[in-house]
Amino acid sequence: MASSQDVAEDDVGVSMGEVDELTARSNLDRLARRFLDMSGEDFLRLRRQGSLDPAERHPGFTRVLAVANLIDGD
Repeated sequence: MASSQDVAEDDVGVSMGEVDELTARSNLDRLARRFLDMSGEDFLRLRRQGSLDPAERHPGFTRVLAVANLIDGD
């Protein structure tokens, strides 16, 4: 299940509230398709296998990874 967070608006103007797993998975899929040209499930599978290229740590990658951590936190 996705982690629940209740974080106040931070210094860059981003706010977060509670996120359920379905919403987190939907957001993961949307972001992974937009930035990485793969599904959210493919991203999670590659992450679990340790097959993600560390050189791909651009802003889009880190956005996808942040949402993946809500689903599959380390």
